[in-house]
Amino acid sequence: MDFGWLYQIYGEINAQYDTGIKFDYIVLYIILCFCTIYFSSKLSQLKNEKSWFLPLLPYIIAFSLIEGVRYLRGTDYLLYSLSYLYDDEFRFREFLWSALRETLRGLHCSYWMQFFVFAFSWITGLIFFIKKIDRKYAIYILPIAIVFSLGGLENLIRQSFAFSFLLVAIAYLLEKKYNYALLFLVVAIFIHNATIILALFACFIYAIRKVKVTAVTYVIIYVIVVFLLGGNFFSIVMQQAEKLLQIIGGGLSVTAYYLTDFNRFLGADAYMDRYSRSVVTLLFAALFDIVVMVLSYKHLKHRNFQDSNTLFFYHLFCISNILLQFTTNFMVVRRIFTMFYMFAAFLIGYVMHEKPLAKGENVLRLYMFAYVVIFFIKNILLASNQLFLWDADGKYNVGL
Repeated sequence: MDFGWLYQIYGEINAQYDTGIKFDYIVLYIILCFCTIYFSSKLSQLKNEKSWFLPLLPYIIAFSLIEGVRYLRGTDYLLYSLSYLYDDEFRFREFLWSALRETLRGLHCSYWMQFFVFAFSWITGLIFFIKKIDRKYAIYILPIAIVFSLGGLENLIRQSFAFSFLLVAIAYLLEKKYNYALLFLVVAIFIHNATIILALFACFIYAIRKVKVTAVTYVIIYVIVVFLLGGNFFSIVMQQAEKLLQIIGGGLSVTAYYLTDFNRFLGADAYMDRYSRSVVTLLFAALFDIVVMVLSYKHLKHRNFQDSNTLFFYHLFCISNILLQFTTNFMVVRRIFTMFYMFAAFLIGYVMHEKPLAKGENVLRLYMFAYVVIFFIKNILLASNQLFLWDADGKYNVGL
């Protein structure tokens, strides 16, 4: 049954809310910040790899509760809330996704409990990944990964939920436990079938992880994409690809489906100015990305490229970031590559755990730290929407 009428009466389903600064929001996220630092330190000092869950369970629950009781924050928040309340599954047919929501409904859980479950899964998957791969760097990785990923968790709700299982799959892939990797990949796909694209990309990076590509090479490509090509060039490329599809397969039913929505997803209609950045923001972000690339490569080279996992993170961050900059104004493609930006945290952790290789490196490390702090303040502490469930009245009451 089509519930399109339901969304029409609520107006703009992806409406953004600007609440200004709220005391309760600031206090809760500052507390969460210190808790993250404390428990990431605890994670890095765990001696028994198998006994990680219970010591970190208080933090996992606290994180999940704070994210679970947010209100109208995130692009798809209202969409998933309405679809939960009104049994609207016509959009989302993946088996495990539907089964989870039916289970929550069967237990008579309020709509916001789904966001608690999604956050619980995401933070648990991230901690499991860190525990498996780079536990000794956890004091750096966990806080930075959360800073760069919280926006994705709140906006890309179903994709982030699936990504938590993809992280576990990648962890087992790096350990060469392919059966477990495949199992968790299947789980992720049955939550969000587009996860297969992220998985294929991760597998490609895994296959080339030992290829030595210098930071200079990646930086040159990055600079060209960011400052010379950008989203407009990608739009032109996609328009030509659309014409090519029309020529070689426009009459076939297989390609007709993709041609129908091509322009909406990848053509001129998909270009979004709201993802454009000011020159100053672009310069500071580009400098940060370049510093991460250069320092991580220098330390990998210093250790004779012996750490294959860090090599994987290096290629994953560099290539996905270049593709993210190339497609940054196109929401559908951007959603794919933005998920991997968090792996900057693993490279920063790797660098910060090692001794500086040159005197000037401390300045670059300080810049990375300052950028993360400013990113946290600007995008999390000063977020435009600072609502929680207890604010669901007056002008913010949408009838949930």
